[in-house]
Amino acid sequence: MALCRLCHWTFDEGLLEVSAGYAVLLGRQLAQSPNVAGHLLTLEGRSIIGPAEQSLWPDLGALAWRRREVLQRGCC
Repeated sequence: MALCRLCHWTFDEGLLEVSAGYAVLLGRQLAQSPNVAGHLLTLEGRSIIGPAEQSLWPDLGALAWRRREVLQRGCC
């Protein structure tokens, strides 16, 4: 996925995930932090914008694996 620097970092850190319906999920830590830039909170539930060709969208299996791994760490 192509992400801006801030979203890439939050995704790598497990603070932001993508649902099976390609919607943005915020981790509990991100949603509860008083120091978070407010624009990150506006991403919750919004659909990602994928390429026109469906075969180039993020793999749902890989996204599910990430969500399971992050949930095991107690993030989202």
